[in-house]
Amino acid sequence: MVGRAMAAIDRELETLPTAEWPVGELTPAELLRETARLGLQRLREIVSQPINPGDLKQQRLVGDMSLAVCKLFMRAAEGEFRARRGDALTALLARLQAAQANPSGN
Repeated sequence: MVGRAMAAIDRELETLPTAEWPVGELTPAELLRETARLGLQRLREIVSQPINPGDLKQQRLVGDMSLAVCKLFMRAAEGEFRARRGDALTALLARLQAAQANPSGN
């Protein structure tokens, strides 16, 4: 589970742009994205630490965090899928409208 969480974190970190200007100049959306990126980096550091087999609290914490990251990744993937599907539907509708506007096909 930790390996999958690490892979999910790495994939998400690659997609998040880094802020190139002072935090005070960021829009709320940009600040949220930057904060999420930093949070994922810290989470990755925590999850990548060796787990003490005798420390049940640590095992539970890392397992819970890994599961949360997997859920977050699935939400992001679902949103990306919906956006792609929406783009495909928009393109299809445009083609249908073009075909209706020009029934002769010329």
